Amino acid sequence: MYVEKPMALNADAAKRMVAAAAKFNIKLTVAHYRRAQPMFLKVKELLDIQSIGTIRFIQLKMLQSIHPKLVAQTENNWRMNPSISGGGLFHDLAPHQLDLMLYYFGAIKESKGMATKQQESIL
Repeated sequence: MYVEKPMALNADAAKRMVAAAAKFNIKLTVAHYRRAQPMFLKVKELLDIQSIGTIRFIQLKMLQSIHPKLVAQTENNWRMNPSISGGGLFHDLAPHQLDLMLYYFGAIKESKGMATKQQESIL
């Protein structure tokens, strides 16, 4: 079963999906395609041969302008509407960055997060 991301809106729902896939002996795959794109494969290769040395710290920031051009401007911006998008724009974009960090560097040892909103809604 191929599912879009976010896989689920919470851990319990994700666990139920994993259990269902196991029960029916089917493969469950989340739509993380970036690992196979040439640019990201090259980054992985350079990291693996330590082109810039040993990585000791990673800081990931996701910044958006008030009118991001990556979101199609339509009458109903579905990516911005959590009730029909699976969580909203963050849930649509952030999983790609988080998945790449896991791909590049392996299991997370420690993490911290912060979210801020510094402008009015654009919906």
